[in-house]
Formats: sequence, C-alpha cells, structure tokens
Amino acid sequence: MTPASTSARLLSPLLGMYFLVLCFHPSALDGVKAAIGAWTIHALWRRDLRPVIFLDPVCLSVFGFCAVALCAAILGQGETGAALSILGWLPPLVLGMAFARAHPERLGMAMLLGAAILAAYMALVLGLALAGVSSVAGLLLSPQDLTLTFRNLTRTALFLALGALFCVHALLTVTAPRPRLLAWTALPVLLCSLVLSGKRMTLAAFMAASALLLLWRKKFLAVGLGAVLIPGFILISGLTDRFDPDPKRLVTSQGVIERQAVWHAAWELFQNHPLVGVGFKAFKDQAEPLVRAWRESAPQHTAPENLEDAHHIVLHILAESGLLGLACMAVLFGAPLATAWQTRHDEPMAPGLGAAVVLVLLHLHMHMHLYSTNVHGLVFVLLGMLQGLAPARQDSPCV
Repeated sequence: MTPASTSARLLSPLLGMYFLVLCFHPSALDGVKAAIGAWTIHALWRRDLRPVIFLDPVCLSVFGFCAVALCAAILGQGETGAALSILGWLPPLVLGMAFARAHPERLGMAMLLGAAILAAYMALVLGLALAGVSSVAGLLLSPQDLTLTFRNLTRTALFLALGALFCVHALLTVTAPRPRLLAWTALPVLLCSLVLSGKRMTLAAFMAASALLLLWRKKFLAVGLGAVLIPGFILISGLTDRFDPDPKRLVTSQGVIERQAVWHAAWELFQNHPLVGVGFKAFKDQAEPLVRAWRESAPQHTAPENLEDAHHIVLHILAESGLLGLACMAVLFGAPLATAWQTRHDEPMAPGLGAAVVLVLLHLHMHMHLYSTNVHGLVFVLLGMLQGLAPARQDSPCV
C-alpha cells in the first residue's frame, strides 16, 4: 500500500477515531469495527490491500483459536455465538498492520499522541477531583477510583501503563524537541495515575518493560533512578499499605485468596477437557461448583471470589480452550515478539511495541481480561502494528 493511495490516507483518521472510541466509549466499538471492515473491503477492491494479509501468522492464529472454540461448542462446551465473536479481533489487527505498513514513520507519533490524550484526560480528572468535583455525567472523579470510561480499574491501569511506556520509548529514541516535550509532560501524569490505581502487577509490568527498553539503550542510571522515584511517590502518596511486599500480608489478601480458588478450578477444568477446553467464555459457569468445593475443603478462606476469569492467561486458556487454544495463543503473541526482535535495528518503533507486548503478557498473568472489548481492542492494534513491520512485508507494494 502506497502512502499516497486513497486507502492509506483514510488510515490516520480511522486509527484516531478508533482510539478515541476505545478509550472513552468502548460500547460503540462495534460500529468502528464495522467501519474498519468497510475500509478493508474498499482497500481489497482497489488492490491497496492484498488478501495475503489474512495469511499472516497472527491472523491465522485468530482463525485457529476460533476453530478450537467452535469445536468445543460442537462438543457441547460453550456457545457458537461466543466462539464466532473471536473474529471481532481481526478488525483492530488489520487496522494496525495496514497503518504500520502504509505509515511506519508515523507509528511513534501515533503512540505518543495516544499517550498524551490519556495524560490530558487523567490530568483533567485529577484536577476536577482536587477542586472538589466528585462526579461528571455519572463518572466518579476520585483519585481512589480511576475506573472512569474504562469499565474496570485494572483496565484503566493497563492503558496508563502502556501510555507511560510509549513516553519512555519516545524519550529514548526521539530527538525532536516537541515530541520530547510532549513525552516529558505526559509521563509524570500517567505514572502518578498508574500508582494511584493501586494495581501492583500492572505497575511491576510497566517497570519491567521500561527496564528492558532502558537496558537496550544502555541507560543504566535511568533504571536506578526509576527504581527510586516510583517507590518514593508510593511513599509520598500514602499507598504503602497497598504496595507492601510483605509475604505475610500478600498471602492473606483477597486477591491471593481469589486466585488460589480460580487457579484450582482452572486446572481441574483443563484436566477434564485437555484438548479444546470447556468452551470460550464458559469459565464462570464451569468454575463455580469447583470453587465452591474448594472453599468447603478450605473453610479458612472466606473472601468472595471473582469468577469471571482465571486471573492468569495460561490457566484461563487451558481451562476454556485447552492445549490447542494455548498453541494458537502462543503463535498470536510469539510472532509479534519475533518480529520485534528481527526488526529492532531497522524499525524505530519495533523495540517499543515489543516491550508493550511484554508488558501486556506480564499484566495478563494476574489479570486475565484479554477478551474484554477495550483490552483486546487495544492489544490487537499493537500486535497488528508489529506484524506490519515484519521483514516479509517490506518488499511488497501492498500489505
């Protein structure tokens, strides 16, 4: 696809609209996905896009994962409609791939602008909260609850962590003064908001992914500085109890007790259905009796359980989709990570996007909500962007 083509010129506004809806009104995301589908058909018709895009390893793994879910539904595990909803991962994936192929030079700025929009949003929320405004249009404006339009505080934290990571990447790779100023302005707001969210695993994932970028650029002093500044802000903000690493406190926390229950249930479900699992999005119903039995055998654990997912990406996929589903998911994340490694010296955004995938994977090891609308909507755009940078695509006139 040439940057001057009609299809390519539509990609930037389409990506911008997609990101805004993803953040501020995810309920309307199906409409934007339909627009991406219409754009895809137009681009295929104009030959700006080639059907070979659907033979990309990540696209094939989505089809494969859907096929596994359909097989489970045929066997009476899960529902066909839920299985077919997996194909809704394709529009953001195609959007990311097409944008990266048509405008690789804009990737860094696109990520930085997204981070800046998030930072402005959080700055407005925190500013209104400090001014005494408790809610606007039904949204709670409180530093203690930053759920906002993201539907779930953990998802808010993931968006903030990725935004902060792209700011770090920009500061490491960009020399132009305006983008650097934008990154320096957005980063403190995003980091402060991430700490205020209180999500320990997401903060740890951000720190690990940022450390990878800093070590890649041999910024050893910055690694140490970050290791001091972030705990310092935790101390100043009065959140030391939330981030207390004392094992005695952690093992008795509600989060750990919930995870013990659902991890036990997930492993039992996998053992009963090892090949294709119990069905896509069937975990809650299938896990409930197993969690109940676990609680009866361990009555000292009385905290309520969140049964929506297994709180761990590998265990959740094994339970719902079995070994075949896990194999598809391994390709889905593994291929973009391989692309990031192969193109790390040739594509400026490849290391940043690769670090973002690492952050997401670490986050999903404690908070498995990949299937949520706004989470898969964000993750698959990032995976698509990395695949758009794949060396095999660079010699092709079309994606």
